[in-house]
Order: sequence, then C-alpha cells, then structure tokens
Amino acid sequence: MQRIIKGGSRSPIVIYDLAAGVVVEELTDFSLYLIDYEHLDEKTVHATIDHLIRFSNYFLLNQSSRLANLGISKLVHSLEDSILEGFRDKELELVIKNSRSRQNERKAKATVNARLSAVYRWIWWMRQTGIISEHVAGPKGCSVIVDIRGPSRIARKSRGPLSGKVRNTPSSRHSLTMHLLFPDAEKRGKFKTGFVATRTDADSIVERLTTRNSSEYRNLRDALIVDLAVEVGFRVGSIASLRDSDFDKKKITTTAESTVVVTPLVQKYSYQNSFNIPVWLALRICALIEIRDEHLRCKGLSARVMERRIFVSERTLKPLTSRAISQQIACLLRSLGAPKGTSVHAFRALFCTEEIEREIDYRLARGLDTSAASICASVALKMGHSDPLSIFSYVSRALALRAARERASSKSSQNQPLTVEA
Repeated sequence: MQRIIKGGSRSPIVIYDLAAGVVVEELTDFSLYLIDYEHLDEKTVHATIDHLIRFSNYFLLNQSSRLANLGISKLVHSLEDSILEGFRDKELELVIKNSRSRQNERKAKATVNARLSAVYRWIWWMRQTGIISEHVAGPKGCSVIVDIRGPSRIARKSRGPLSGKVRNTPSSRHSLTMHLLFPDAEKRGKFKTGFVATRTDADSIVERLTTRNSSEYRNLRDALIVDLAVEVGFRVGSIASLRDSDFDKKKITTTAESTVVVTPLVQKYSYQNSFNIPVWLALRICALIEIRDEHLRCKGLSARVMERRIFVSERTLKPLTSRAISQQIACLLRSLGAPKGTSVHAFRALFCTEEIEREIDYRLARGLDTSAASICASVALKMGHSDPLSIFSYVSRALALRAARERASSKSSQNQPLTVEA
C-alpha cells in the first residue's frame, strides 16, 4: 500500500502523507510551480508528480521505521546519490517485468530516465527555493550531484501550498546535469520519425469501423476519431476534448468557406491554437451529436454526464478518455501489421506527411523556396507546433524521397531507345 498519494485527478494537485496525516508541501508546491511558472499542461504535471510519488514511496520504504515516521518532509535533507541509484535500478527491474513491457532494455531505460529526471528537477527546485541545503545537492562535494548550465530563472514561493510572495531564482527545469541517468537508453529526438500510417491503412480502418456489427453511434464515433487524426492532425487529447459548442450546425451549413475553425479545449503545453476542419467532416460530427443525443434520450440519462463532450462511451455516456481512444486505435493498427505501441499519432504523422507533399507541390508550382526550413515553418503552423524543427525529420524524408523518384524517372527516360523515322 502506498503511503504518499495524490488527492484527486485534477489541478491543483495536493499530495498527502497518509501515515503522518499531513499534506506534503514539498511535492504540492512543486506541482503548483510546474503549473504557474513553467506553464506545463495538466497531463504533464500529473505525470511528473506521479514519478515523484513513486520515488517518495521508495524512499520511505527503504528507511528504518523510526526515520520513516518522520515523513518525507524531514527526510529530503538526507537525500543521497545512492538512494537515487537504488530507485533507478529498482524501477528498471519493475518496468522490464511489467506485463505491458516490450522486453526492450533500452526503451525500459528511457522510461526510467524520465522518472529519474523528474526527481532531479524536484531536488534542484528544492535547493533553489531553500527547502534543502546547498550541501545536499550541488555540482561538487554534495550528497546528490546535480548542476545547471545557463542563467534560467524560476519564481520562488514561500513555504505553504497555496500562498506566498514570489521572487526569481534559477530554473529547475532546463540544462540540468543528471549523471545517474542511463547513458545507453533509447533516445527519441526531433530528427527521427516513428511509424507513419498510409492512406490505405486509414481507409481500411474507417471502412472496418463503419461496417462492423455494432451500433450506428459507436461505428460513426470511432470512424470520426480516425478522420480527425488523418484530416486535421489532431492529437488524441484534443480529439477527446472536443465539445458540442465547437460545432454549430447552423454556422457550418451556411458558411461559404470550405473549412470551419475549431479550438480544442485540450492541447499540448496548454496551447490555444485554432485548426481548420473540412466542412464535410464538421457536418458528420454534427450528425454524430444528433445520434448521440437520441441515444441519451433512450437511456434516460442526464446530459450532464457527458460533460458537453462529443465523444462519449456508448454504455455510460461519460466522456472517452485519451487512454481509451489510444488503446482502441492501437489494436486496429496492430491488426494491420503496425508495430506495438503505435496509435493515433501514426495518423497525425500521415496528416503531416501529406501536408508536406502539398506544400512542396505548391511551392514548386509558384517557383518559391523549397528548403526544409521554409517547408517546416509553413507546415508546423498547421500541426500546432511552436517549434518548426519538430517536423524536420518528416520534411527531410519527404524531400529525399522526392529527389530519389526524380532521379529514377530521369534515369528511366535516358534508357529509353531512340526511334528514327525513315
């Protein structure tokens, strides 16, 4: 049984020590810092705090009962590299043994590195806010070796979960040196592409969903989830967050444009980007809303259970979670031979690839710059990326494939036999 737990699943996050019967201010304050000053989205903050809760429970479990009774707030002053190393090795063992593990040690080490990185960031934040002494954590001669490069700043709050004045101190997030991370863990950078679904894959899945032996609502709902990822490039969280108010049928049917503008409630890093959705797709979503409402009336349930979301469970009518959507799409893609772990993002990658091809054709037809940088800048806006380099790998691959096709076409034309008229 875990001793350190998270109170609720929504922000603000409050973390409790059940044995001591107190709020763990060191973790609760850090979660507020992540929200207020690093402006991380709710999902990222919860993931970070979950990592820290795992570490805190490990830390307490490996103390004597006398020390453990003091609580995590007292024990943070006794943190050592050996504790972090033990946590790292124990987590690696657990990740590999997990039934959902892919039995890939380098991937498992990447997972553990993410958890340990959260611990390092928390420790550095505690050092910079004065919670722990500089002798506990620092670049040299400290119990935990950690350092920061660059003049990043954070806002410092006085002790207490929800109060205090603010002043600036160096950041806990950027450029930290974390020497206990696994150096040989799998790295997934901006210059590496994952699995990209094809248009044939998408069409096959949509056809399978619309013709399966299930209710009209469920068939249309799941097909539209795929369409939104393929045609608009939405992330799974944005799809799950779409609301009835995003699709006004009267405005959609009377617009002279080919698209309607929608701003999903949930976006990565809490962005507020707007996206163009084709009118034909928006009208299908309106049809889904009508079918869903009829299903609601037949069930005799209150509309409040849906929380104004479009995509809801057929049985309970509660909003579908991002996890539930991802799991379903992953199963469908696996049936087509996609690698394990592939899900909605494969369709987002397809959208990105097709947008890149359209952008290249557009620029070639008008004699515009077709460098990777200019294409990245244009397509990144449609993807909702603030950093154009996020899609550099897709752009460079598209340009390389196009160049290879042109070379093959040129070589083929050169090898054609000449015909001479008599």
